[in-house]
Amino acid sequence: ATLKTLQATVISAICLPPLDIDECVVLNGSCQQRCVNTQGSFSCECEMGYRLHADERTCIMIDPCASGNGGCSHICQNERGFAKCECHPGHYLSADKKSCGDIDECAEVTARCAYHCVNTLGSFSCVCNPGFELGADGKQCYRIEMEIVNSCESNNGGCSHHCEHSTNGPHCSCNRGYLIDLDGKTCIDLDECEIGEACCSQFCINYVGGYECSCKAGFQLSVDGCGCDALDDDELEEEEVEIARFPDLRFRRPPQLLHYTALRGELTLVHKVVCLDNTFGHDCSLDCEDCMNGGKCNSETSGCFCPPGWTGIICNESEYSCPKGLFGKSCKKKCNCANTGSCHRVYGACLCDPGLYGRFCHLTFPKWAFGAGCSEECLCVKENTLECNARNGTCSCKSGYQGNKCQKAVNLVPSMR
Repeated sequence: ATLKTLQATVISAICLPPLDIDECVVLNGSCQQRCVNTQGSFSCECEMGYRLHADERTCIMIDPCASGNGGCSHICQNERGFAKCECHPGHYLSADKKSCGDIDECAEVTARCAYHCVNTLGSFSCVCNPGFELGADGKQCYRIEMEIVNSCESNNGGCSHHCEHSTNGPHCSCNRGYLIDLDGKTCIDLDECEIGEACCSQFCINYVGGYECSCKAGFQLSVDGCGCDALDDDELEEEEVEIARFPDLRFRRPPQLLHYTALRGELTLVHKVVCLDNTFGHDCSLDCEDCMNGGKCNSETSGCFCPPGWTGIICNESEYSCPKGLFGKSCKKKCNCANTGSCHRVYGACLCDPGLYGRFCHLTFPKWAFGAGCSEECLCVKENTLECNARNGTCSCKSGYQGNKCQKAVNLVPSMR
């Protein structure tokens, strides 16, 4: 070869690019779906509805329903990486293939109600004319031949408080301070403070079945229970002393009661209550730990033996009493208790009669509640019970029933002579 030919061969060997190898030819470059050859290398790609795995070879199906339910308003089905929308029974798929509309069964022949058809969301219901009742198939109506039973007689018609029988069944209503829940039967507390129905000028405290007003430091509640009156210097000093000495009120387990009954020709009401487990008090809610101001339990465990200057069943009342309706260090403060309730002669706390509760004894217990703040529900079988004791929850049975819940029927057999 000549010198020029040798030089051209050397230059060509140095300057020409290397020959590319197509890796995709052999086993698709080990790619699961598509292999794309590049200069000196290759890459794997996935078809629509799939994404590349971390190994950069295999493809994973994308679940279109995982994000926003695939845009479907009801049910989303993953079909080979594409979202397919479906609807719940009683609905149809709209033209956008995503949202669902309600099927009006009453407008179609599917309802077939004998009298009236009422369309509901996703379904329908048949309604009969007055004097007829719906059959077991939910469509046919049959004339009512039997006498209508009082719908409130069994379990108070399912009502929490008051039940009134009507042709449409039980009609429930609630005590003052409550409102009827969405089920039309349950009574829930009405928060007068929240909805602005309270009369309080400063602070409002909501309670079950009512509310109470309170005042800032330096004020006392007016006799109307709503407004706040400023205290003078003597009353301010007296107020501080009284607050510091106010007893700590404690609530424990429900009292253990033993009931004695007497039969006098027929069933009678409970006429005596005896406390158990070394408890005492009118509702058996006190024990020796409740003795205050250095008092100790007496030998009969029926109250506390008090040191000089103190009296009361738990030694929480001063012997230096004020005239009725007044309290405080100088007996200048007026009691603000409603319903003729009396107040503590030292602290001014209202002492409520049975059936009343609240800071001013102005709240009435619901019919089937008892205990402190009417916080416990009576366990009496309501249709067999005359009343539930507001203090301890004991049941007074109707004639022909007995048991601690009035749950047992009594067969009254006339005596043979």
